Formats: sequence, C-alpha cells, structure tokens
Amino acid sequence: MVVTRDQERIALNFAQSLTRVGVAARVRLVDSVQYERRRQRFDFDMMIASWPVSPSPGNEQFFRWGSASADREGSFNFAGVRSRAVDGMIQTLLGAEERDDFAAAVRALDRILLSGFYVVPLYHLPTQWIAHDTSVKRPAEVPLLGPMIELWWHESRELLQRAERLCERLSYVDAHLRTSRQLSQSVYPLGHNETTRQGKR
Repeated sequence: MVVTRDQERIALNFAQSLTRVGVAARVRLVDSVQYERRRQRFDFDMMIASWPVSPSPGNEQFFRWGSASADREGSFNFAGVRSRAVDGMIQTLLGAEERDDFAAAVRALDRILLSGFYVVPLYHLPTQWIAHDTSVKRPAEVPLLGPMIELWWHESRELLQRAERLCERLSYVDAHLRTSRQLSQSVYPLGHNETTRQGKR
C-alpha cells in the first residue's frame, strides 16, 4: 500500500525484485484519507514507513515495538511486534542508570528487532545533498543530527566588496601614517626636540 507516486515507484521496483525469489507482489496506490484509515487500523500487508529517532531512545519504543501497542489502533507498531524479549529490553533500557548499561540495552534491542525481520530496509543515504547559493555559508562542523539551516548565514557580495574596499583604505591610511611618522623623526630628532625645549626654559 502506497500513498504517493514517489512511493509507488519505489514499491514497483521492490516488487520487481521480489519476482526473482518467486514472490508476486501487487502495489496499490490509495488516496491520503484511505491510506491514513487503513494505516491506523493495520489494514495492509506491507507499507513504506520511517521512524524518526532521537539520540536517546525512550518511552516511544513501547509505542513502536511493544506488545501492548500491537493491536492498539493508531499506534506506530506497524509490524505488529509481540515479543517478550523486545518488551523486556525496552524495560531494561528505560531502567538503566549508567550510560554503559543504557547503551548495551539499546544495542541488544536493535539486535532483537533485526533478528525478527520485521522490516525490510529500502535504502540509506550516508550524506545529505543541499543546493544553495555561494553567498550562503555554514559552520565547518556538521551537527550530529545533520545540517541545521537555522545556523547558516548569508554573506552579501556587495557587503564583502565594501569590506574589502574598507580594508584597502585602512591599509593605505596606516601606511601613510607610518610614512609621516618616519619623516617627522628624520626632520625633528628626539634629542633636538628635548634640547630646544630645555633652551626655551
């Protein structure tokens, strides 16, 4: 079951690949209202889905993989997972008090879910492509969760040109002042000035 043309193209390609192992799959494109209703009621055989995650898994894992949410209408347990091992590992990661224990529980939950073959990975992009104007700049270090556009800034070419001209003028003024000081010292040496002042006294 798919809801967009983009999903349909991906599903058709996947269905074609399944024919190589003797599986005949039919792709059905439905409207958004029907899609949402059937998704909430788990009225489908397969669907394309994604689960946005945070750097620190928590209570949402019960809603996605817990046995109690397998038949709960509107939950994100699309695969209908019912596993004591999964439930126990979610409880373990929620009850962990040390970082090492928490990380071990999360990895164990990941291995249990993978061993159940509840999902079929479609694709993975290790990088993100963003087209932008050359005047748009970004930090050198990319955040853990990917680029954050709100941290980027715009450098106007006109402002840059003005800044360059200002720097050139400041450099010219600085060089002129240095030249003037050198001429002053050569015409009026420090010792001559002091002698003259003492003579006037």
